[in-house]
Amino acid sequence: MKSFLLTITLSFFILPIFAQNEASNWYFGGFAGLDFRNGPPMLLTGGKIQTNEGCSTISDSEGNLLFYTNGAKVWNKNHKIMVNGNGLFGHWSSSNSSIVIPKPNSTNIYYVITLDEPSHLTAAYYPNADPDPRHLNPYDPTTDSDDGFNNGLNYSIIDMSLNGGEGEVISKNNHLITYDTADIEQKKYKCSEKLTAVYNADGTAIWFLTHFIDKFYVFKIDSNGINTIPIISPSGFTMPVNGYLNNAIGCAKFSPDGKKVAIANTYLGHDSQKLYHGNAYLFNFDNNSGIVSSGIKILDDNHPYGVEFSPNSQVLYINSNRYNSFSSDLYQFDLTAANVANSKYRAWGAVGAGALQLAIDGKIYISMPDSWSLSQILNPNIYGSNVNVTWFNIDLDGFNSSRRSTFGLPTFIQSDFEQNFTFENLCLGSNTSFNLINYTNVASVQWNFGDPASGVANKSTDLKPVHTYNAAGEYEITATVISNSGLKKIIKRKLEITNIPKANTIKDIYVCAEDNSSYSNWVSSFPASHLEKEVLGDQTNMIVTYYEKYGTPIYNIGSRSIFGQETIKVRVASKNNPNCFDEINFQVIVTDGAKAFPVEDIYACDNDGDGFASFDLSKVKEMIAGNQTGMTVTIFDQNNNLIDLSAINNSYVNKVPLKETLVARISDKNAKCYQERNFNLLITTKPIANSLTTLTGCDDNNDGISEFFDTSNVEKIVLGNQTGMKITYFNSIGKQLPSPLPNPYTNTIANQENVTVRVTDTKTNCFSETFLNLVTSSQPKINQPVPLYTCDEGNGFGIFDTSVIENQLIGSQKDLLVFYSDQNGNQLPSPLPLNFRNTSAWSQIIKVKVQNKLNPKCYSETSFDLIVNEFPKINLSNKYNLCDLEPFLTISSSSDFDSWKWTFENGTLISNSIEAKLTNAGKYTLLVTKNKNGILCDASFTFDLIRSKLPSIEKVNTKDVPNNNSIEVVTSGDGDFEYSIDGENYQDSKIFNNVSGGVFKVYVRDKKGCGFDNQEIVIVDYPKFFTPNNDGYNEYWHIIGIQKFPNSITNIFDRYGKFLKKLQHSDIGWDGNFNSNPMPSSDYWFTVELGDGRNFNGHFSLKR
Repeated sequence: MKSFLLTITLSFFILPIFAQNEASNWYFGGFAGLDFRNGPPMLLTGGKIQTNEGCSTISDSEGNLLFYTNGAKVWNKNHKIMVNGNGLFGHWSSSNSSIVIPKPNSTNIYYVITLDEPSHLTAAYYPNADPDPRHLNPYDPTTDSDDGFNNGLNYSIIDMSLNGGEGEVISKNNHLITYDTADIEQKKYKCSEKLTAVYNADGTAIWFLTHFIDKFYVFKIDSNGINTIPIISPSGFTMPVNGYLNNAIGCAKFSPDGKKVAIANTYLGHDSQKLYHGNAYLFNFDNNSGIVSSGIKILDDNHPYGVEFSPNSQVLYINSNRYNSFSSDLYQFDLTAANVANSKYRAWGAVGAGALQLAIDGKIYISMPDSWSLSQILNPNIYGSNVNVTWFNIDLDGFNSSRRSTFGLPTFIQSDFEQNFTFENLCLGSNTSFNLINYTNVASVQWNFGDPASGVANKSTDLKPVHTYNAAGEYEITATVISNSGLKKIIKRKLEITNIPKANTIKDIYVCAEDNSSYSNWVSSFPASHLEKEVLGDQTNMIVTYYEKYGTPIYNIGSRSIFGQETIKVRVASKNNPNCFDEINFQVIVTDGAKAFPVEDIYACDNDGDGFASFDLSKVKEMIAGNQTGMTVTIFDQNNNLIDLSAINNSYVNKVPLKETLVARISDKNAKCYQERNFNLLITTKPIANSLTTLTGCDDNNDGISEFFDTSNVEKIVLGNQTGMKITYFNSIGKQLPSPLPNPYTNTIANQENVTVRVTDTKTNCFSETFLNLVTSSQPKINQPVPLYTCDEGNGFGIFDTSVIENQLIGSQKDLLVFYSDQNGNQLPSPLPLNFRNTSAWSQIIKVKVQNKLNPKCYSETSFDLIVNEFPKINLSNKYNLCDLEPFLTISSSSDFDSWKWTFENGTLISNSIEAKLTNAGKYTLLVTKNKNGILCDASFTFDLIRSKLPSIEKVNTKDVPNNNSIEVVTSGDGDFEYSIDGENYQDSKIFNNVSGGVFKVYVRDKKGCGFDNQEIVIVDYPKFFTPNNDGYNEYWHIIGIQKFPNSITNIFDRYGKFLKKLQHSDIGWDGNFNSNPMPSSDYWFTVELGDGRNFNGHFSLKR
């Protein structure tokens, strides 16, 4: 039973007042808890925590619980989740998942520092979230899901002044940087699992430390809050992230005096899938500056996990698993030795290395993974062979297997354990002794025992004083410790002096030996229900425990087997002080005599619902005695009062409603022994026979008999949720019928039969009855409807008139239900809509089911067809063209129709025959009819007649020099036209691009042959070069199309502007000579005045 008492220790002999109670309570592992307030740790049973490793607890200065956490959840003092206390970024499987640090100079604000588990599985998804983060606690199905990231080091803030002192998380998951933010691999993991805290040198602030890769990160909390910028110190060793998660595992601890820090690296490797050797280091710590330095490796080739210092900070303990083994070792190191690593001493060995943690009683507690106990180091200041380690001596179970130890223990501020005092012998009248847990550097101690009634004995200056209290109650003890340097520390603790309990005498118990083929003079149990009342008398708030002769606990005294004779010790201890107790012994003596056989429970029916009934006890003697003769059988009620069976003629009415336990005792008249058997009188309410609805059968031949009564649900309905029942059936004259009833069942009485259904409780034979009524109904007689036809409204669908269907089906029959469905079994409305539209094109089968309203299984079925008349197509065009030159257009339709009606858009009737003459442009409609399957269907078609006007060229737009040459023909008319500039090649576009210069005739014509028009145009252009070399090609240069401009003038210049030639529109062109002399190959320039207001210039090349 272990609980820490968290102290507000700062540094030894600095604070003037030093309350040592903040580590009084521990909650850890699986529902485990310990209370250290009154000396030896006592079991706490209310805890809700579930964690595989790290956790933390905090109490107030009086030692009263405030809250506790596993790093992911925070529970308040009432063991409920604190307001906003879910979803912290710690992890149930992080070595040091959390630590609680009070804000200096504040009575209400606390920081919860948390560490996540840096999983390689989660890191593999970065920067995305792990879809299945490895965070769920297998022991806690309510563990909250995390966000799928490795969240590293964070802090949350709790204000205990809120919610009536139950506290509230007012700020959550504030991130602290312990990695290189520019390194993507470091960002994936962020931190290790190591976390510890200690007060600074002057006691005004708290340092907390973690490690990542090759650096220590130390943060400071003072009255201003938390400084988020850490002190960074190199560690001198590297834990590479490619070996995480394994490389992150292991604990860290400050020494209580704040001068040392130890770190356990459980594994050290480069592959997360392998388990490499780990190591442990010891460093110096400057609690003025927060700098870590001078690291030395003190353990190698092991898997160290838990670390802890002695209260005097001179002995280091490391709990380590052996490599490739299930065994573990607890090592000591002498920190005063010249070579600390060589001072390694194996103090203890076990299976599985867990955490180590100092408590306010000066002892170190050892977690025992997956067990119901803790172990202790009783004198941790002692180094070497005299150290006293006790195995599994702190019970966590309290006879409840749900409370257990895992790997972790609560983490506290280590300064809390540098100095405190312990006390023993708290029974009234005993000599209560007091001891400091650390006498290093102690010059003197002044004690005040909080007992002013004792006069001068209330104070002492002894280092290890003794005081006797004369009254039970709570006392506050003050120890004022003076150091060798004259500094003072005041320590206060409370204790409770308890009255010594009284263990009252228990009479020896004689029991009769049981028959057993393997043993003689033996019983498997003995009557023990009276023991606690007998030994306690009127005493309350006591704990009663039982022990064997040599002190081994007996956990279930009522199931204790006895051979011959056994002495049993009974201890009565104060619940508040288990070390204050009284003991007595009694004997259990097994003798030959009567044997008690089991007595079965007796049942009776509760006919009036008041919980009482009369029980026949006459068979009890026969059950307990078996074949034994000469035995006396008596029966006692639960208050141990003898029941006078003769006075009540074996008919006993229970005194406790519903269930009463009686004791049957059999004794041999010649022996002192007897044996007992308990049995129960159980009131059983009558079973419920739920009402049944009438079953209706189907009479297919009007004889009143049906072979089709469905009885499959009768038993289920009549029983409901009842079990252990038997059902029987009887006909109207009481004759029993087969059980279960045949299914289907055939009635034997025409038209209507009543069957009695009885529900019997097989244990008590109590029964109730109900009735099953069987009624026959006639099978419907139906006709098959004739097919229905309709006209096609498009794609094979139409509207059908269903008004005659139901009459065709059932005629005048009554009390029938008609159901319709399509050929795929899809339910249709019933009755069908009068105007029903088919859902399958052209033809569709409608299925019909007609059933008797009283019996759904009494029905007849048929079907009928829906047929859509397919209408011949009207083969007309959407548009017709008629040239203005033509007087009319004659068109005709198909002869497959029965009638035709041609109308113009204004409603004028054009024709009632197969053909029509169309004259005016506009919209025309043809309405046709066709009679098929007795249905006259019509269809219509609308088309356009377009009269085309003759094409006429209104104008021709041209673009020539200096632009890109193009022609656009602008026409009038409403026909479908095409265009040409050579009279042979036509196009739909009226625009011609990239046209060479010259004289053109532009044509436009109606594609339907309805007229044409043309017009001559000129495109002005010029050759870009000419070659006057008398070969007959390109001998002259002139403006192309210039002959159409009689007033034009063209002047030619050389490249230097010298005038060479003037050309008229009728000239053949320039031959390349000037004054009859050939001009050289070169570029020449020209200007042109067309005479219509247009002027342009350019240049060309002469090539020879």
